[in-house]
Amino acid sequence: MTHSVVAADVVISLLPPFPVLVIIALCVAAKRRTEGEAAARSETVRRSEAVRRSEAVRKSEAVRKSEAVRAAETHRRFVLHAQTAGIAVVACLGAWVLGGAHYFWPGWVMLGAVTSVALHARSAFALPYSNES
Repeated sequence: MTHSVVAADVVISLLPPFPVLVIIALCVAAKRRTEGEAAARSETVRRSEAVRRSEAVRKSEAVRKSEAVRAAETHRRFVLHAQTAGIAVVACLGAWVLGGAHYFWPGWVMLGAVTSVALHARSAFALPYSNES
């Protein structure tokens, strides 16, 4: 009876934890949003090219490229951060399981990782605040 309880505890502890799933969902959502925005942006650019030519103020090609490069770099850094946090959480879970699976200390690591990735997502992908009404 004791062996089945211990085996059940180990099996339950090996299931993917909720914070890791949240990190994975954030990465997938950020990637989908970026791809969708790129497709919508390219369609909008094609439709409004005639209007842009007639505008008095127009961004130069270098400025547009630098904005695209900056957006791609922001997305790349976020994905790298989320992946690193996920690996750290999985490593801590492995150490916890190998150490006897008593007090669930990896929860503190998960809390820090999820908070860090969530704040990074907010700062990287949030729309800029505008005070104008």
